[in-house]
Formats: sequence, structure tokens, C-alpha cells
Amino acid sequence: MRHAVAAMIFVALPLEIAGAQDAKVVTSTTVLTSGEASGVGGGRQTQFGMFDVCRADKIDDDAILIATAKALGELGLTLDPPSTDILGAIKVGREWKTSPSSIQSRWIDDYNASTEFKLGRGYRYYVTYYGRVFLKGSSFILQTATSLRMGNSSQESQPYNGDFDPKFFHIRLQAEILKDLKHDGCS
Repeated sequence: MRHAVAAMIFVALPLEIAGAQDAKVVTSTTVLTSGEASGVGGGRQTQFGMFDVCRADKIDDDAILIATAKALGELGLTLDPPSTDILGAIKVGREWKTSPSSIQSRWIDDYNASTEFKLGRGYRYYVTYYGRVFLKGSSFILQTATSLRMGNSSQESQPYNGDFDPKFFHIRLQAEILKDLKHDGCS
């Protein structure tokens, strides 16, 4: 049984993304562990950022890519350009991008409840994710850049000029990916 302890880290890193000048970057690292990890003195470690999966040693690049593709679908996001070959479209360590997707009103409510920067309820917003996923040892690394637009349709939208918290969007995607990884390798 492997034991690992780490914290989830949110860091703004330089990320060169073509066409995403208005995007805000967030990077998180989550250690994937099997079973309990002991803290100092042998007690259970409950540090934020550790994620218990059935078999951390069974999670590989393909599992990360499949979980990412499922998560994008669960969130109503599609790759740009669209692809039927997800494992060919999303590669570990390489950039991928989603098409602008309308933000559901419940997301706006959740967003407004969780951050100091508020989005107006009378507007239509669109989110585009630019991302990369990595697997380093037993650590899952997700890097996203989020771009917000507003307007009547995604084709007629303009970049959102206000402040917004990109961590909200990052955490939504991260949670969906981790949910799919949770049972990977379970018998």
C-alpha cells in the first residue's frame, strides 16, 4: 500500500496559449493515493489535496485522458475542434481547448456564492477552457486557462471586461475528472 501526502496547490504559471490573451491561468496538483496516509505520529492525514483512489498505481496516462474527456462531456463542454477520437485529441502534456459554452444559470448562482467577483444574472456568459493534464508519479496535475465572454450568442460575444475568479471554473473541471478517477482500478 502506498502512502502519499501533499497539498493542492493553486499557482498562476506563465502559459502561452494562442488566442487566449484574456484567459486566466490556474494550476493544481493533487496526489492520488490508495488507502489511508499517516500523518506525523501515525495519525490519519486529512490534508487538503490528497485524493483517495482505489488503485493509484493503476492510474496511467490513458486513465487521465479518459477521465478528462468524460469530465468535459459531463460539464457540457466540447473540444475545439470537435473530435470523435478523444485519446487522439487530448494528449498528456499537450494543450487542448473547448468551444465557447454557455454558462448555466445554476453555475452563475454557485459562482456568485463562492467568490467576491459577481456575474450579473441578466447576461449570457460563455466559458472557454484551455488546458493541459499531466501525471507525474502519483500526482495528477491540471492546468487550465479560462476565458469568459458575454453576449447574445457565442458568435456575437465579446471578451468579459470585469474581474472574475478562474479557480471556480478550474475546480469544477478538476472535481469531475477526480470523480471519474476515484474508482479507476477498483475490482
